[in-house]
This record gives sequence, C-alpha cells and structure tokens, in this order.
Amino acid sequence: RQGRTGGRRVESDPWLAAPKRANILSDLGRFAERVKAAYEAADLSMLSALLDPEVRWGDSANSLFGCRNRAQVLTWYHRGRDAGTRARILAISELRGRLLVELGVDRPMAPGAGSGTTARWQLLTVADDRITEIVGFETQEEAIERVSAEP
Repeated sequence: RQGRTGGRRVESDPWLAAPKRANILSDLGRFAERVKAAYEAADLSMLSALLDPEVRWGDSANSLFGCRNRAQVLTWYHRGRDAGTRARILAISELRGRLLVELGVDRPMAPGAGSGTTARWQLLTVADDRITEIVGFETQEEAIERVSAEP
C-alpha cells in the first residue's frame, strides 16, 4: 500500500521503504534467480551448470531410489521433456538454508483426456553455488516437516 504525506509518496511496506535492504538478495536468493531462469528458459544446459557433478535426487533415506549424479538427473529431465512433460516454477523461497521450489508440472494425458497440471515441491540443498541434493514432495507440508525435523 502507498500513502501520501505532504505530496511525497510513502511506502507502508518497511522492505520497500528501506533502500539499503530493498535490492539486497542473499547468496541463496541470487542462486534461486538462476534456478528460476533455467526453468523459465527450459534450458537443460543452464540447469546442468547449476548441478553439482555428484548431485543426488530422491529421498536421501532411500539410496536405491533416484539419481546419483548430474548425468542421471539430466537424463531424467531429457526423458520427461521428450515425453512432453514441462515444469514451471510457481514459487521459490528460502527454508532453513535450502531452496523450497513449488512447481507446476504439466504432463500429457491419454488421448482425448486433455492435459493436467500437478503441483509438486522440491527441496534443493545448495553448496558452493551448486545443487547437491534434490528431494521431491507431493505437498509443501511434507517438505517443511522434513526440514523442521532436522537438527
């Protein structure tokens, strides 16, 4: 909201009113912008540059499931793209030193059934400007519970 005081515009949001803080993103926030740009461009080479060579994707408690390196993650994305699946970032936020990404995943449906969008969440662990772990969740609450349960 904006108000007027003596002909001057006054911002009631303290983040907008504080110029020293308004344009400052954390390192993780800047990294989140790069993740968002890679998804928006649907550019796997941009995504590749963000992934650690030993990135793990899946539930870290279940080492038999998921991907264990960058090549496997990119292969998974290639297969999905070839099958017509598309993902777009709906929201991205910092959560206890990680990125919580809300995705809208569009998958082609059976002929005549149209298409559908499903909400999914990913929790990204980032170290040294690279994604080192990706864990997927069907609900935002599951992702938050996972992080909240950690010491």
